Amino acid sequence: MIRVHNEKDWPPFNYFEYGRPRGLSIDYMNLVAARLGIDIEYVTGPSWSEFLDSVKRKELDVMLNIVKTEDRMKYLLYTEPYVKNPNVIVSSQNSPYETIETLFGKTVAFPKGFFYEEVLTKSFPQINRLPVEDALASLKAVVFGKADAALGEAAVIRTLISKNMLSGLQISGEVKLGNPDL
Repeated sequence: MIRVHNEKDWPPFNYFEYGRPRGLSIDYMNLVAARLGIDIEYVTGPSWSEFLDSVKRKELDVMLNIVKTEDRMKYLLYTEPYVKNPNVIVSSQNSPYETIETLFGKTVAFPKGFFYEEVLTKSFPQINRLPVEDALASLKAVVFGKADAALGEAAVIRTLISKNMLSGLQISGEVKLGNPDL
């Protein structure tokens, strides 16, 4: 039995809905497990930061959808990617930000513990960081004026904007941070 992380709300890849783990990454993991003849116990509920702590303590065996960073390579092994999902800047339709440099001096929201935190801290200290609970909270921070922009993954952002009827937001630029491969 291996323990695999399942996020509450990171559609279309990894989320919990109708009483069970769902999404492309969950389907992929289930196919791999069936091929290998192993059982999976999905762990749902913790925040991203808590998931990272669990995998460091070896209480969790697999993290899905995790970007490769220098710090994470100290305690994780990575598979080859199975899908590309560009990292993007989300802004209000009235104030687009097309590049990371246009965010200097601005406040940017992202899920706490996501690789954006590490990269922005190390490489872009000119950007004010606003770590929040999850991807949806980062979008709401822009909608409600707590952040100028949010960083996220294109497919997830599009799904959350549509699913939650968040008007007034747009994907205004691609951000070349980390590795967009899952």
